[in-house]
This record gives sequence, structure tokens and C-alpha cells, in this order.
Amino acid sequence: MERPARNGSDPFSRPLVALALALLGLNLLAGAGLAGLASGVGPTVAGLGLVAWLLGLRHAFDADHIAAIDNVTRRLRLQGHRPVAVGLFFSLGHSTVVFGMMLAVALGLSHAEGFGAWLGAWGVPASLLASATFLTVIGALNAASLGTLRNSAPAPRARLFDRVAHSRAMYPLGMLLGLNLDTAAEIVLLAASAAAVQGAGLPLWAALVFPLLFMAGMAAADSAEGLLMLRLYDWAVADRDRTLSLNTATTALSALLACGIAALQWLALAQWAGWSARVPEAIAAVPSPVLGLAATALFAALWGAARLRRTAAPVAPVS
Repeated sequence: MERPARNGSDPFSRPLVALALALLGLNLLAGAGLAGLASGVGPTVAGLGLVAWLLGLRHAFDADHIAAIDNVTRRLRLQGHRPVAVGLFFSLGHSTVVFGMMLAVALGLSHAEGFGAWLGAWGVPASLLASATFLTVIGALNAASLGTLRNSAPAPRARLFDRVAHSRAMYPLGMLLGLNLDTAAEIVLLAASAAAVQGAGLPLWAALVFPLLFMAGMAAADSAEGLLMLRLYDWAVADRDRTLSLNTATTALSALLACGIAALQWLALAQWAGWSARVPEAIAAVPSPVLGLAATALFAALWGAARLRRTAAPVAPVS
């Protein structure tokens, strides 16, 4: 889906059009499923569908989503790629866990309840370990890049990211992070919706409308976040001399966000293991989506500052 980026490339490129069509198709499919379900059950089911879509939208703004999408987008952009679909593939992987669990529940599989219990007991630490390790590594790489910006040295490389050359490599990471507690709680709510549908004697596809709506909402928001980050880094690398301070600021913010979220996840993992580790109350009291929205707002402010600075810059006379 991606090609090496060039400075000044058309933002309405074919990969971006393909992304827009994929998101439109996914949301139209989910909407059509909800409309068909509402015609069979009644208009009240539309409220449940809206809740499922909004849950996906809300979950996309969790701080670990923002940190992962931002840092991977930055690394790929600086390596010469144009990763327009980082957020899409991350959200698709994340939603696969919800979709799979809902399918098992809808089919009435005997192992579904046992898997749900395993997800609650071991899915959380597995997700925390994967996310904390990934964010620590990529945050450290971005932090190491700070020292290379002013002397034009190449950014440090890691074998891990030599294999992450396309957005689709984010799919398995999204699946691992999908095993967390928030998603498990949302599975319970969606499963309750599916039970209500099953009580009405509707076919299997009706129960799968809700996880499809969850996936559509998350994919839309995650993709928007990825495109915002990509646009910011386009500005940051367009003119190295003019935007050196912006590039430094975005790199520092990316590293700080990744390492900060990773630190909180390591503390949460230590708590799960029974160690005497406590997350600061002032931070623990802030919901993860609020932290994610704050980080997104900071990146949007940096992008706005870049536009103003580039617009206000004097144009050199033509000799």
C-alpha cells in the first residue's frame, strides 16, 4: 500500500485514496448491518449499535494507541516510507480479538467461557508486557535520534524495525495489545448485546454487527491519528534547516510519550506480579483516553505551528 515518500508529494496520493475507500467501505458495511438489524428487531437496537461504534472510537484514543501509532509512523517516515495505513492495520489487529471472542460467543462454543476467563487472568499481563516492551524499545530509539538531528547523522537503526517496513506489520502488534482489560470489558458489553440479538432469534450475522461497528469506529479514529502524525512529520522533514527545531520537538515528544506510557505499563505489570509498585495517584486518576487526547492535541498544535512558520517564512528572491 505504500511507496517511498518524496518531499512535496501530493497528499491525495493513491495509498491515501485506498485508505479512505477502505474506511468508507468498512463503516458503510457496519451501518448497513445495523440498518438491517434495526429493521428486524426495532429501532431501539440502533442505540446499542451507536454505543458499539463509540466504544471503538473512544478506545482508539487510549494513550498506548497514540504512542504506538505516532512512534511507528515517525520511524517509517524518516526511513523514506509513506505509512498512511499504520492506524488502520493497528486497529484491525486490535479489533480481531473482540471479533473473535464475539464470534465464539455467538456460535455458543463451549470453550468461549473458558477463553474469556483466560483473557481476564492472562490477557492483561500479556498485553502489558508486549506493549511495554515495544514502547520502551521504540521510545529509546527515538530518544537516541535526538543526538543525531543537529549533525545530520542518520537515525539509529534496529533490526526489529528493519522488518517493520509497511503499515501492515502493525497488525500483530494490534492483536497483542487487544488482550488488555479495556477490550475485555468491551467484549462483555458487546457480548450482552449479542445475547439480546440471540434472544430475538436472529441469524448469526446479526450478532457480528456489533463488533463490526466497534472495528469501524476504532479504524476511523486510529487512521485519523496516523494521518495527523504523518502530516506533521512531512512538515518536519520538508526543509531540514527551517524545521530543525520542530523536528527536535516532535522527536522529543514522541520519545517522551512512548517511554512515559511504557513506564506506567511496567508499573502495572509489577502490580499484577505482586510487587510493591504503585502508579502515582495523580496519573492513575486520569483516564487513558484523556492522556491520548492530550497527546494528540499537542501534536496537532505542533503541526499548526509548523504551518504558520512555513507560511510566514520569507520567500527567497529569484536570481
